Amino acid sequence: MAGETILVVDDDLLVRTFVCAVLEDDGYTVVKAAGGNQALEAARSYSGRIDLLLTDVMMPHMRGTELAPLLLARRPGIPVVYMSASLGELKPAPQPLLEKPFSVQELSRAVRAALAQRQAA
Repeated sequence: MAGETILVVDDDLLVRTFVCAVLEDDGYTVVKAAGGNQALEAARSYSGRIDLLLTDVMMPHMRGTELAPLLLARRPGIPVVYMSASLGELKPAPQPLLEKPFSVQELSRAVRAALAQRQAA
């Protein structure tokens, strides 16, 4: 089901552009952010419902694993899907994890699965 709103957070413009284009083509509303602080501001200023946080793990200034609990404190119940090409010292890897590079189909499946879990809860 499309029509949900997804907050996409990635410091890499090319990745962010690709992910947002795929999600918009799938019928989702997309709120974009280049980093953690921008994502928190976007979530604060966006008056609608945010149905999913799709965030890169390794970003300057604030990792996705630091962003998620801050966002959830403001907007409880939002499922999170992490994206990463390299987890570095983060062990265990955050879940669910979409490993870069990923295909359009893998992105769409991960988003649908996370949204389906939210609806089932």
